[in-house]
Amino acid sequence: RVYRAYGKIGDTTDAAVVKVLHKTIKKVTDDIAEFKFNTAVSALMICVNEIEKASAITQKDFKLFLQLLAPFAPHITEELWYELGETSSIHLAQWPVADEALLVDDEVTIGVQINGKVRAELTIATSASKEDIESAARALPRVIEYTEGKTIRNVIVVPGRIINIITD
Repeated sequence: RVYRAYGKIGDTTDAAVVKVLHKTIKKVTDDIAEFKFNTAVSALMICVNEIEKASAITQKDFKLFLQLLAPFAPHITEELWYELGETSSIHLAQWPVADEALLVDDEVTIGVQINGKVRAELTIATSASKEDIESAARALPRVIEYTEGKTIRNVIVVPGRIINIITD
């Protein structure tokens, strides 16, 4: 899969890949420091999945990915590192640092519950107010289906997490 991703090297990187790559840098760095190698590998798999979905990835961004993968797959990363024109070992390269601005999500997907059971999901801006979240949730077809003809007694909104609509 890494070789397939190597074949996608091009002039640009999709914005979604850049965002996932920097989140992966943060996650892998933290996980290695805490000896949580299985979750670091999981984050790398999520990143490679995103790269496979993308149309292209720049050589610079692919090198960042290789550096993250190097502690777990040293031989393939070393080989690809040299194929990309590097002359010293990948293990001697400076460890990548995540761009903090890219770690913040613009949108969040929250669960919409009706009487405590998740009935729908809502993707909304992280900056949305409780009122915006509530009105967007009430407009969802699945919510209308479950609340039609019923009185809404209470609406509990936890921004960025969940909304629960309580009916009679």
